[in-house]
Amino acid sequence: MPREELLAGLLPSFDVFAYPTRFDGLPLVLLEAMSRGVAVTATDYRAVPEMLDGGRAGLLFAPGDVDALTRNLLRLLEPETNARYRRAARDFFTSTFSADVVRPRLLASYRRALEVDRASAPAAGGLSA
Repeated sequence: MPREELLAGLLPSFDVFAYPTRFDGLPLVLLEAMSRGVAVTATDYRAVPEMLDGGRAGLLFAPGDVDALTRNLLRLLEPETNARYRRAARDFFTSTFSADVVRPRLLASYRRALEVDRASAPAAGGLSA
């Protein structure tokens, strides 16, 4: 089974997704969970807080803080809190990381890079032997 198909079938069945990383500074699996509206808790490490909108799209905890992880999991299992974080995760993903948002930004970056490259290239025939 292809990975995308597996994730599409599996992640929506999760009530909560916990990611207690101490090493992964840009965990794409968080974006995959958020894109499917799963409530997330993850380590406050490198880019993770930014990926979770500073804690508004998911709950953060310090690396190695098992008590905080436990508190976050219990909070996210409360139906109202879970529903709020599911919406927040999905909304933040859609407004920040979805292909519809990222594609135009990426294309604009490539266009700027090409313009700079063209502007700095020597004029045709301008090379001397």
